[in-house]
Amino acid sequence: MDRMRKLLKVYELLGGEEDIVNPTNELIKEGHILKLSNKNGTTQDRYLILFNDRLLYCVPKLRLIGQKYGVRARIDVDGMELKETSSVAASRTFLVSGKQRSLELQARTEEEKNDWIQAIQATIQRHEQTMDSFRHLTCSLRDEESTPPHSPVTPGLRAEDTHLLSLMLREVSFTTDTLNENICLENITKHTVKN
Repeated sequence: MDRMRKLLKVYELLGGEEDIVNPTNELIKEGHILKLSNKNGTTQDRYLILFNDRLLYCVPKLRLIGQKYGVRARIDVDGMELKETSSVAASRTFLVSGKQRSLELQARTEEEKNDWIQAIQATIQRHEQTMDSFRHLTCSLRDEESTPPHSPVTPGLRAEDTHLLSLMLREVSFTTDTLNENICLENITKHTVKN
C-alpha cells in the first residue's frame, strides 16, 4: 500500500502527465539534481525520478496549484548506460544514456552523486537479471514445445514455474524491442499447469 501511495504522490507532482500508477511500477529514488548545459557549461535545477523501468528527467513548472514538474525526457532502463564523468571544471558529474537521449548531470555533493549512481546501477542490474531470467524461461518453453512426444520430458509447466513466470511478467517492461507479447501469451496458454 505504501508503494502505491508513493506512486500517487509522484503522479500528482507531475500533474498526471506520466502514466506511472501501476502495480508493476516501483519508485526507486527521486530528488533534485543539476543539469549541465552543453552550450555554456552552466547548471540548471532539475528533478529526477527513478522507477524500476524508467528515469524521468523533469523541469520545474511555475504554477501555484497542482503540477510542480513537467517531464522533459524519459530514459527507459532497458538499454540504459551510466558513466562517471567528473572533471576539474565540473566535479560530481555522471552521464545517463538511453537509446534516444543522454543527460550529463551534476550532484550537489559527492554523497548525493554516489547515491544516484548506486541506485541507477542497481536498477539496471535488476532489470538485466529479470530479462535474462525471462529469456531463460521462454527458451525453456520453446524447448518443451520441440520435445518429441516419446521423450521422457513431460511438456507443461510446474506450478512453481508458472508462478515465477507471472511474477517476472509483472516486472518486465514490454517493448517491441525486447518481446513480442502475442507470442509470449500464446506460449503461456498452450501449456497447462501440472501439479
